[in-house]
Amino acid sequence: ACIEYADVVAPLFARRCTYCHGDMEPRRMLDLSTLPGIMTGSMAGAVVRACQPDTSFLIEKISSDIPSRGVRMPHDGPPYLRATEIEAIRRWIAEGARATCADPNPC
Repeated sequence: ACIEYADVVAPLFARRCTYCHGDMEPRRMLDLSTLPGIMTGSMAGAVVRACQPDTSFLIEKISSDIPSRGVRMPHDGPPYLRATEIEAIRRWIAEGARATCADPNPC
């Protein structure tokens, strides 16, 4: 089953990420409160590479104890995201980081 942004990813980010990376004054200029904000990325560049979860910086930041830049997210962890939550985000990216499963798959 395809991972729907609105059903899975958006609520997860709203619960664990947007208090820092929200739409008003997002830290590091990374707005995780909207799909366009996620796909635009941060002041350091793209954080999601559609179809490429293993090279998406977002996956590194939420799953690595020692990311290549900065610290593991969410910043207030532990607890960090659960393995099932990380896997859902990974699958969403692998499936093209689409708004809906009905959108064309760019992969």
